[in-house]
Amino acid sequence: MHSTHTHRIMHSLARAAATLAIAFAFWGQTQAALANADDESQGRAILERMLEAHGGLNRFQSFGTVTYHTDGLPYSAAAPLTFDHVADLVTRRHRMDGFSSTGSFVAGANDDIGWTTNPDALGIAPRWVNHGNSYFALMPFVFADPGATVRFVGERIYDGNAYDVIAVSFASGVGDTFEDDYVLYVDQSTHRLRLIDFSVTYGPMRGDTPIDELPRRSLEFTQWQVAEGLLVPAVLQYGPWQRTAGGGRRSEPGVQYTISNVQFSKARPDAALFDAPDGAHIE
Repeated sequence: MHSTHTHRIMHSLARAAATLAIAFAFWGQTQAALANADDESQGRAILERMLEAHGGLNRFQSFGTVTYHTDGLPYSAAAPLTFDHVADLVTRRHRMDGFSSTGSFVAGANDDIGWTTNPDALGIAPRWVNHGNSYFALMPFVFADPGATVRFVGERIYDGNAYDVIAVSFASGVGDTFEDDYVLYVDQSTHRLRLIDFSVTYGPMRGDTPIDELPRRSLEFTQWQVAEGLLVPAVLQYGPWQRTAGGGRRSEPGVQYTISNVQFSKARPDAALFDAPDGAHIE
């Protein structure tokens, strides 16, 4: 009898302990979910303030075309590249007309392909450089694209100053490089974008390198300009990036390039402008 009673007590205690363990596990998961939701809420709030500080997302989305001139783009084996760029802001089709030290080129990207008239003069995958250079030129507005997840990382130090830092990632299948991740340093007083820390995961450029072994890069926005009420990049500093416990730093001085003559218009460009001409190299 005594043995049976003791067994029942032990069994009850074991059940109580199991129930308590489940409760603690559920509590831990709930707390983690709440913390994650809070990070996302804070991140979204910082992003929205940043977009307003740069002229507003509604204003940006009201335009159908952007054109601009870039001098000294460093992302190429034939760098620096100098070119005029036109983009359809609705379809995100692109075209570049320019030159490098090895000759002139025309390059474009439409729905499925990238193309160029002179691969040697371009020196880089035409689809990536069309999308990539315009992506940087249109920051920070591109971080409001559908499929983007934003979360608050915390306060970080760069160049002796504290910044609010948010991380932006993308849902699987969103764009050509949905595995890209961007870490944004946002000025706490002006709410303007100061710098991004990122990696390039585009297949033809990444090769077989695992994502977690890809080098980090940085792009610092050192000067801005106003175009149709939007604050967009004018001078950018590109270079390798080294993450640190409190933030990060450029591990080399990097290379500067400029964007000028930025023009937005309501009308959209002729779709034929982005078609590959006969004889073009198709990526």
